[in-house]
Amino acid sequence: MSLTVPKNEVTENAEVAATPEVAVNAIPIRPELLLGISSYQDPPSEDEEISLVDRFKGSCEVCGVALTSDMRHSHLHKKLWYNSCGMCYFAENLDGIPSFKKGSIIYFPHMSQARLNSVLRAIWSVESLNDIGDMNDEYNVMSATFDELNAMIEGQINITTSYFDFSDPDILSSLLNLLPPEDYEQRWKLLRSFRWLPDRSVFEDEMVYWAQKSFHHLHPEKINSNITTFMTNYVPAFNIRE
Repeated sequence: MSLTVPKNEVTENAEVAATPEVAVNAIPIRPELLLGISSYQDPPSEDEEISLVDRFKGSCEVCGVALTSDMRHSHLHKKLWYNSCGMCYFAENLDGIPSFKKGSIIYFPHMSQARLNSVLRAIWSVESLNDIGDMNDEYNVMSATFDELNAMIEGQINITTSYFDFSDPDILSSLLNLLPPEDYEQRWKLLRSFRWLPDRSVFEDEMVYWAQKSFHHLHPEKINSNITTFMTNYVPAFNIRE
């Protein structure tokens, strides 16, 4: 496996500055996720877990999607604790993905992991509507557009494999597990533009809830405005025209 940083890849970590300690019962600023594994993370203490549960408000503190308590993960990121959804949690805990269909690693600097997660949920929700039955012409056109977007994202798998000789999360997990702690902390130099592309099957149960809570006003005739509203709430600066 060859992992070569592109010549134009930034090699300075914008987040390297020391982060002030934040109490676990206060919601910290939403983090910029970085691919990682759980081997270097300790589980929350009893007090930390209690504080996380107490402050849980029914949404992911990383991307904002609606969650039930059963869908919540205690997520450690840069020594701060978050209540997060599975899509955000497993991006930084690749070795814990609860399925043999672990998805893919893609080189995708165009979107943050949280934004990619939200786009995927939008695509999956449209696909779910498509499964219900025939829709009007406007919906069919929009559905075709989402299919093209999905094909573009999945096309990054082949691009990543061609340039970096891997796209398997297990390969990256194994590589990261071999790194000493000091090198693991510097993994951003290589991985800051890589994302986890999850397999939808991992989140089929969650999709039902997300569709009901986050897409319950979704309608074929208003899909643009509703997707824009959803994405703007969960991913600041999102513009569907882009």
